[in-house]
Amino acid sequence: MSSLPSLIRSEHVANLGQQWLFPRKGGGGGGHGSSSGGKASSGGSKSSSSSSKAPGSTSSSSSKSSSFGLSSSIGASGKSATAYSAGGGKPFTLSSASPFSGRQAGGGTRTQIYGTWQYGSGYPYGSTGSYVDNRPLPYIFWPVPMGSDYYGSDVYAKYNGTVRPGGNVTSAIVTGNGFPNTTEIYRIIGDQLSVRAVLDALVTNCTAKNTTLELFNPEVYAYPQPEQIIQWYRASTFGLGLDSYNNTAALASNIPSSNHTNPPALSSATPLPSGLNMTFLTCINTTIAASVPLVDPPAKKHLSQLAIFGIINAAVFVVVILGVCLAGCVSRGCHHPSCCRRRGPKTLKSKETNIRGHVKEEYV
Repeated sequence: MSSLPSLIRSEHVANLGQQWLFPRKGGGGGGHGSSSGGKASSGGSKSSSSSSKAPGSTSSSSSKSSSFGLSSSIGASGKSATAYSAGGGKPFTLSSASPFSGRQAGGGTRTQIYGTWQYGSGYPYGSTGSYVDNRPLPYIFWPVPMGSDYYGSDVYAKYNGTVRPGGNVTSAIVTGNGFPNTTEIYRIIGDQLSVRAVLDALVTNCTAKNTTLELFNPEVYAYPQPEQIIQWYRASTFGLGLDSYNNTAALASNIPSSNHTNPPALSSATPLPSGLNMTFLTCINTTIAASVPLVDPPAKKHLSQLAIFGIINAAVFVVVILGVCLAGCVSRGCHHPSCCRRRGPKTLKSKETNIRGHVKEEYV
C-alpha cells in the first residue's frame, strides 16, 4: 500500500473527529440508497486504462496519469493540476475566456482541502453567505452542481466539459473487497479527471475495486444525492457519498431562503449508519484528501546558465581590476590602501609675505 503524504497522515487523521461525522450511539438508518448502486458497474483493471481525454483538459487521463493541463477556455491558461500536489500560489483574476471572468481564483492549498458534510464548506477564502453562485473559485475547479437552486450551484450546471475544469461532472462507485457481501457502497463525485485520479489512488491505497465512471446529471435522480454526501472537499468541488446515508439536514427543503440566511447547523446532521467498516472509511477519506488533484503552484524562477555565467565573469573582472590597482600601488612603494586614492590638484593652505616682499605659499 502506498504511504500517504505525512501532512495528511499526521494532521487530518489525528484530528478526524473535527472533520468527520463518525457514527454516534443509535446511528442512523437506511436512507435513499440501493444496494445495486446505480449504473456504474464493477470493472477490472482495464476500465481505468481505457479512459480517454476529458474535455476541458489538454492532456489524456489514464490509470497511469495523475497530471493534466487546464485549457485556455476556463480562463486559467497555462496551468496544470496534479494528484498529491500541494496547491497554493497567488490568487488571480479569471480572464475573459472564463464564463466567470473577473472572479478571484486559485491559491487553495492541500492543508485547506477538507470541508464538512455541508455544501459550500471548505472555502479558504470568499465564503460569504450560504450560496456558492457568486463566490470565488479558490481551487479553480467549480463546485459540483447538485440540482436546481441547490445553494446556487445550478449556475455551474449549464456548461459541458469543454469549459469545465477537469471535464464533465462524473461519479464512480467505491466498494471494498467485501462487496457484494456488504451494503457499504460509497461514491465519489467531481470533474472527470479528478474522479479518475482519486479512484486510482483508492484502488492502490485502500484496495478498493476498480469501477467505471458515470456522467452525472443533477436534473435527473442520480447518485449521489445531496443528502447522501458525508464529506465535501476542495471547496465543494469534490464529494464523497454513501448510498445508505440519509442526512435530512442536507435536503433541498432545508436550504436557507436567501444567501444571507444561515444554513442548518453542523450538529443537525443525521448520524452515519452504524456498523460501517471505519478502517475502510478512514482510508477513503484520507486518500481523497491527499490525492484529489490541485492546481500546481507557479514554478520557482531560477537563473539560466547564461545569466550565471555572466555574473561569474563580472565578478572575475572586478577582482582583476582591483588586483591591477593594488599592484600599481605596491610598485610605487605604497603599502597602505589610502595610497591608492586618486590625488587631486593641490589646494592653497596659506599665503604669507616676508620682509623682502617675497610671497611664501603653502599647499596641501
